[in-house]
Amino acid sequence: MNRPSPSGDSEVITHLKTMAAASANKDAKDFALFLDGEHAEGHFVNDENLLGCLSQNLLIPEERAKVLYELLTCPVCREEFAWLVQVGGVILPSRRSKYQIAKERFRLVRRLAPVVVAASLLAGAVWLWGFRTETIPVARARAALESGRYMQVLDIGVQFTGKTGRALSPELGHLVEEAAYRLAKGSLGDGNFREVFSIQDRLSSLGVESARVKNLAFQAQRGLTVERALERFGSLLDFGYDLRGRCLIKSAFFRPPLPLPDKNGLGTSGGETPPADQSAAAVDTREQEDLGFAVDAVARRLVAEYEQALKNHPTETSFFLNFGHLCLSYGHLERARNLFAQVLKFESENSLALLGLGLVAFQQGEFEKAREYFSSAVRVDPSLIPARINLAICYEALGQTEWAEAMWQELLIRVTEPQLRAQIESHLATRSQRD
Repeated sequence: MNRPSPSGDSEVITHLKTMAAASANKDAKDFALFLDGEHAEGHFVNDENLLGCLSQNLLIPEERAKVLYELLTCPVCREEFAWLVQVGGVILPSRRSKYQIAKERFRLVRRLAPVVVAASLLAGAVWLWGFRTETIPVARARAALESGRYMQVLDIGVQFTGKTGRALSPELGHLVEEAAYRLAKGSLGDGNFREVFSIQDRLSSLGVESARVKNLAFQAQRGLTVERALERFGSLLDFGYDLRGRCLIKSAFFRPPLPLPDKNGLGTSGGETPPADQSAAAVDTREQEDLGFAVDAVARRLVAEYEQALKNHPTETSFFLNFGHLCLSYGHLERARNLFAQVLKFESENSLALLGLGLVAFQQGEFEKAREYFSSAVRVDPSLIPARINLAICYEALGQTEWAEAMWQELLIRVTEPQLRAQIESHLATRSQRD
């Protein structure tokens, strides 16, 4: 390829020498290794792909040194390459100094800085908007609730009200209430009554009203570690009767042997059973004067709180059930009957309400009516052990011994509590000897 060399040939050659010197090792032996001893077949200047890689600095140091040396030592390659640079417009690569690289990076940072700052401000504005509109708190609260981190849900509610100064929305309030209920229920099951009160107070401070949590707090005030008192303390044995249906207390007024701690978990007023020689006439007088709860300050306060709760939540059946159980425990039978009957207006087959009505009827001497209520409770909930015990006692009181025997035998299969099983077995053994 015979073309006349342009006038800038010497400048290209000089530049090539500079590049070759910079690429090659100062040690001649090391530089010889780059050349692999022989030139490649043909001329490098005819390899367009190789020249393109050289122009874009894509060659590794060894290849770069080899190509530059070839362009310098081969007259054909040198002449052709010089013509390509001068006339063909091929860009001659050069090594940039560290200073130039740093300068270019600095310029890039200066160009990108406003974009980064603007993006940060936009992200902050979006986050603030999402927090104020509860989009972010609701998402965080829902995730925490699903993963069982209930206390974190309450913390999110506190953070929202503290930062925005606004009340919780219905959606966020629902999540907070659900978390508080699960916490309070777990604490009540563990017997940690103080924690139940703390959770209720914290929920109230957030402006969230929860009938479920309030009901658990009432249970904690009574010292009951179950969600509904009738599920555990609903058999006639808990109200002073034996397995034959005989009342072991002469007085018709019965107070449960359960301690009734105050709201702070201190004190156990009202846990004693009245003396056996207390006359029924005195009790009737006390009830006529509506002083039945006056003997116990904690019970009196609970009555007032239950009445207020029923005004605020007139359809919350758990309030009616537990308030009815409280009245039943203190001998206010008519009041208990009305409360249990009110539950059946909302839920016609509520097993606990049927159980409570049966207890009222039995204590009033209406054994046949009590049997009907207990039978209905067993039909609705076959696993309700107190209802089965009461039904067996009713059969005993009605003289239906065969039915009573069948129920006691079935209870021996279902009951797992050792003390109750031993009591039933002893009762059956005594009855067999008597018969």
